Amino acid sequence: MLIYWLASSVQVDGKSGLQKSDSIVSKYVPESISTREISGTEASYRLPQYRVEKFGTMFQEFETFLEVGSKGITDYGISLTTLEEV
Repeated sequence: MLIYWLASSVQVDGKSGLQKSDSIVSKYVPESISTREISGTEASYRLPQYRVEKFGTMFQEFETFLEVGSKGITDYGISLTTLEEV
């Protein structure tokens, strides 16, 4: 099974950004697995491939949040599992 990784970056004091990021991801991919980076400014999520049809709508919500310019999420990106990770 393919696994996608979504990374969401937030402002340094971004507790609300992490909560918003968690909220968006769990809304569209409830079975996602969340991990936090040591710095506390990035959240990573494992997203199962069978939910790929929900990704577009989820990205639109991330984009809307970024366009508003409010504090919190500053960036996001997605990648596939590499062969080394398998």
